[in-house]
Amino acid sequence: MDPQKTFCPNPSCAARGQLDQGNIKVHSHTERRYRCTRCNKTFAATKGTPLYRLQKDRQLVVIVLTLLT
Repeated sequence: MDPQKTFCPNPSCAARGQLDQGNIKVHSHTERRYRCTRCNKTFAATKGTPLYRLQKDRQLVVIVLTLLT
């Protein structure tokens, strides 16, 4: 998990969309969550991807998406 390659997805955050600002820290390694130090909101590493809030096995979804493309 590299927090420098992500940005805060909170629309009301002043640092939204800005990379390498040093405002994103790791909140939980096991749950793969980050925290923005400017707005103090936490968010998942998969926010904004097809894997966000996934209830099925991750490998199954990757295989299905691969077959669909």
